[in-house]
Amino acid sequence: MKKVLQHSFSLASVGWLSMCSVTLSSGLVVNQAHWTKADHPPGVSSPTFTKPPQVSGHVAVSSPNVPNIFLFGGLTGPAGSPVTNSLYEYDVGGWREITPKEGPLEQWPRQRMYTAASILEDGSDTAMYMFGGWDPGAPGSGGEFLKDIWKLDLVTKTWEDTGVKLPFPVSRHAACKVGKIIVIHTYQGVLVFEKDGNSIKLQETTGDSPVGLSMCAQVPLGDSGVLIFGGSTKIQQLSDAAYYLDTTSWEWTKLETVGDSVPSARASPCGAPVHGSSDQAVIFGGASLGSAGYEGGAGLTPLSDAWLVTVDKMAGTAKWKQLAMSDIGPEARLAATLTCIYGEGGKRILLQGGYDSTSKVTFSDPWVLCLDN
Repeated sequence: MKKVLQHSFSLASVGWLSMCSVTLSSGLVVNQAHWTKADHPPGVSSPTFTKPPQVSGHVAVSSPNVPNIFLFGGLTGPAGSPVTNSLYEYDVGGWREITPKEGPLEQWPRQRMYTAASILEDGSDTAMYMFGGWDPGAPGSGGEFLKDIWKLDLVTKTWEDTGVKLPFPVSRHAACKVGKIIVIHTYQGVLVFEKDGNSIKLQETTGDSPVGLSMCAQVPLGDSGVLIFGGSTKIQQLSDAAYYLDTTSWEWTKLETVGDSVPSARASPCGAPVHGSSDQAVIFGGASLGSAGYEGGAGLTPLSDAWLVTVDKMAGTAKWKQLAMSDIGPEARLAATLTCIYGEGGKRILLQGGYDSTSKVTFSDPWVLCLDN
């Protein structure tokens, strides 16, 4: 099912999210999940924490071997608002802004939104790599689509321009680490970044692929697979399809839905893996259209639904379960991030930022989805 959309942008309380018992591939059983509004973590008070980032179209990353979450860039309000190049770090206590060190030699990426990033680890060298994006520039200028690749050393918190360029400028793409590489989905195809030699290449793939789609949710599934869901084409059609990429054979599979439940077509949803599972992910939010259509952006409908998807890689199927939500929980939004908090065992997932295209509100309050077993 597809619907027409043009993206906008140039275009304490506890809520409960009930969930039936589900057995993960690792044997972990999730009996229920609940949302917690986490702007003031219980038992923690520290003057070192800053106001949470109020952004949309940003990027946030984490990794099982990296305890904290790192967030960069984004749009600070509705269309026409400033775009930032601020960098933040999140741990159990909250957000801290990381500022450039003094000195003329300090490198720092320019402002951007709709970038993509992931973490690679190699012994003591642990870094976030960031790829391209869009700098809107002055209002009415059209801005600039970028193809630079930046490295953030997660120990020293310093940036380095790798000097390596993407094959083409790109934004509204997505990235995740799979094994020892970073897989980047773009509307033109799949890019693969390898740390050895800082090499980037356009990867040839086979099968029924999501080529032509951007503004998708991308989630790693184990050490050899990627899930893509949703997105929009350049002719402004929305997708409700899910795709699986096997990174050993580089073959795409358009997943067949098992059962009657499936998320509606949408752009700019966010997603995160279920830690301890190689076949499950959580998808949240995004934007669909109202019955009147796009109407210059007024018809965009932000979403607040959360879904658990289980992928059967051999059968080529996706089984969706909507997580029934009470009246209290995160507001509907698009262009947010959903990121595992691995420093707390990976059973907590952080929702940060995002934009309500109806109220024109950009969010800053962090929400945490807790997976209980």
